[in-house]
Amino acid sequence: MLLHSLLLDKYAETAKWELMILTISSLNCVFLPILSAICVSRICDMEHKGDTWKLLLTLSMNQKQMYFAKFFCSSIILL
Repeated sequence: MLLHSLLLDKYAETAKWELMILTISSLNCVFLPILSAICVSRICDMEHKGDTWKLLLTLSMNQKQMYFAKFFCSSIILL
């Protein structure tokens, strides 16, 4: 009986951590898409207001490289 109660106490302690980890990961599922949309929209807004789209398109790099660089920078910002 004593061993059984000790095991239940130990499981109750780990159950609290499991619940907290599940809660944090659930919040990441909600906030990560919102945060990424805000980040990317701010990057696009800065380029639109500064009229740098035309300047970027005149560079010698192709559009695929430019969009990959934008994706890479926004990924770094989100980390």
